[in-house]
Amino acid sequence: MFTAIDTTTNETKTIDIATMYTDGDYSAFALFDRTTRKPINWDHNDGWELDTDEEAKPEDGEHFTEIFGETEETWENAANAKLADYGLRLGEYDEAAESYHIVEA
Repeated sequence: MFTAIDTTTNETKTIDIATMYTDGDYSAFALFDRTTRKPINWDHNDGWELDTDEEAKPEDGEHFTEIFGETEETWENAANAKLADYGLRLGEYDEAAESYHIVEA
């Protein structure tokens, strides 16, 4: 679990980071909080921010693009390379939700 600043209340909240595919395929995803289904974004000064505005959508979260791989393994390696800058990596895949849990690298 991670923590984030709620951009509406300024409170620190525990978040459960997950991916959401955003371009109709597997080449891009955004990060969101699995509990609230609200987007999370990285602020280089403050760390994770959780956007709880009622109009905020999960796909508005921190966005990663140009993720390609010929196999599941090479795709996961490409995604992990993008996440590494944040100290993150893909965790367990949730088939029902069609998303990965995100964990610390």
